[in-house]
Amino acid sequence: MGSVAKWDKYKNLSVRISAGDDQELQGSGILYRRELKKPALILTAAHVLKNIEKKFGRNAVCYFDCADCTGEDRQIECVFEEGKSVFFHSQYSVETNDYDVAMIVVPWQEWMEETIVILIKPAEEEKQKGWGFPVGMDKECRKGNKRAGMEKLKGRMDSSIESFRYKLSHKLPNPTKKRESTMKGYSGTGLFEESDTEIRLVGIVSKAAGDETTGGHLWATNAKEILEMIEYYKMESRMPTSLKIYKEQAANEIGRERREETGFFLDCVNCLINKENLTPENIFKNDKGAEINLNCNETKKVCVEYWKGQLLWKSLVRGVLEKKEIQMLQPSLLLPCSGNTDELQNVELVTICADEKQETVICSLIKKNYFAKNVEHENLKDKMIFVLNGKNATMCDSTVTRRQCRHIMQDIAGEYQTTDREALAQITSNMRDDPYEERFDIVSGQIKKCNLAVFGMGKIRQIWKEGQGNKEKMKQKWERLVEDVWEE
Repeated sequence: MGSVAKWDKYKNLSVRISAGDDQELQGSGILYRRELKKPALILTAAHVLKNIEKKFGRNAVCYFDCADCTGEDRQIECVFEEGKSVFFHSQYSVETNDYDVAMIVVPWQEWMEETIVILIKPAEEEKQKGWGFPVGMDKECRKGNKRAGMEKLKGRMDSSIESFRYKLSHKLPNPTKKRESTMKGYSGTGLFEESDTEIRLVGIVSKAAGDETTGGHLWATNAKEILEMIEYYKMESRMPTSLKIYKEQAANEIGRERREETGFFLDCVNCLINKENLTPENIFKNDKGAEINLNCNETKKVCVEYWKGQLLWKSLVRGVLEKKEIQMLQPSLLLPCSGNTDELQNVELVTICADEKQETVICSLIKKNYFAKNVEHENLKDKMIFVLNGKNATMCDSTVTRRQCRHIMQDIAGEYQTTDREALAQITSNMRDDPYEERFDIVSGQIKKCNLAVFGMGKIRQIWKEGQGNKEKMKQKWERLVEDVWEE
């Protein structure tokens, strides 16, 4: 499973829902950030909000205790107004509790900018976990920290139940207590699961299943019904229509104290947006790395880090290197490549997103078959330089040169030699498109042809920071970077 730090991002999305003058606990929820500057959603169980309406009235003030990306407590207030701020699944039934999911639309807060955008997908794994606010722990909140009573919920999905809800078996922390006091308050808790490539929200806790004798069994509404509700009210995350909302964030990456540098950068960005009509849609549909899914759980279309990186990169390619429009969208370089004649070859520059070290990127791409033929995504191939973007700045500040990539390939080939010759054969056979465009040739652990390299987006930021707003200086720094990563 993932690291504690990674899961903390999801733990921070858990919301304590309360109402009334005493901010009495009513249930749990999950913060769902959409695109930048747009109202966010709090997803919860529908019956939690119906109970608030019944107890406190239609115009009750609700309190949502959240946390920002650092774990600092944040509170949002919202008036209960069905059809304006509160929305229920269109098929929710009070009598049967079917389709027990609802959402509250809350105003955008600046601290949400660094909050991750969760993926909502159907469950595929057996185990799930989440964080909720059981009533039995709520006395901890009275000490001043409203989120102090948060408890972890984990269990296994009962895959034998075929319905729009599933039953989660949760081990009670204290079997001697009544289930009511142990489980009450968990309603609305988001349930997450992790696969090899992503963490996803797969359900929302509804109510306890069965009677006291069944222990910690919970009903949960699944991802399909959550997505149905969000799409029904047209609240799904959408790709931004303009790059303007991200240009200030991208400029902050360079540093506001660097006036010449940020001024030149903003001039380049404004030219791209206003004169050349560059849009997020144009960038995304031409981004070969957009569909590459490595160790990154962000939804790229609404990820702040993705668009900041794209603006830094496209502004350099177009504004500094003066590439034409098509070259800006799909940049490449003419470079010498081993295994060919002395003639310069076309080397593609592909941006990819991952929160992992540069030296593991090539291994991950190979293991996940991104170089293989006959896959859904567009093939990767030899003669590529990958530009790594991600939230971990230290991982995006270094390089993996072409020579180092060859050593990595040799290690992979050597590993397969001793463990799985068939796997090695598959790699080598899949890495050729046709006789005229070879990919790699791995023979007995020796690399005859391998022209790959990686550098982080931090190198692009560095060029902007140290270029003094001077195009020629920036070109020189770019040329040195390419020379370094393409070393033999």
